[in-house]
Amino acid sequence: MSEKKSTTIYDIAHKLNISTGTVYRALHNTGRISPVTRQRVLETAKSMGYKVNPAAQALSRSPIYIGAVLCCPVKQYLDEIKSGVCGKLEELKQYNVFSDVRVFENCNSQDKSEEIICILNEFKEKKYPGVILFLSGDNSFAAPYIDELCSQNIMTACVANDISGVNTITSVCADGVTAGSL
Repeated sequence: MSEKKSTTIYDIAHKLNISTGTVYRALHNTGRISPVTRQRVLETAKSMGYKVNPAAQALSRSPIYIGAVLCCPVKQYLDEIKSGVCGKLEELKQYNVFSDVRVFENCNSQDKSEEIICILNEFKEKKYPGVILFLSGDNSFAAPYIDELCSQNIMTACVANDISGVNTITSVCADGVTAGSL
């Protein structure tokens, strides 16, 4: 038994005898298009069961990168956080979202503070729109760098603990896999 083929903008254009560009402009409400034509396209798309394919849309935009720094002396807990973070980031690849995950095992974040600061500056220079942090121990050294990320509209999320002295941050606290997934 064969599956029913999804309706495309080509199908809609063919049915209405108009260009695919016109269909695209109508569906995305961009460019010059008459209200009557737009309404015809929207009604036809609905009647044909047209659904936007988010994966296809993602291919048309530039890739998005999310950076992550994970640091913990307890391997089992670090593995849980890493599993949650990397698992969810892997799911986003179909939407043209990629990850740059840096992991420090068997140490507290203050032991790797210089390396972590370099990574945060690298993420800022690369203009990643989002950064995920799991820093154990005394992590206050990171506060000014996180403030700088936030001031440049780089969404910064902290997993499992807060960063001292930072007000503009999201914090997710739960068990390792759940926190990493969130």
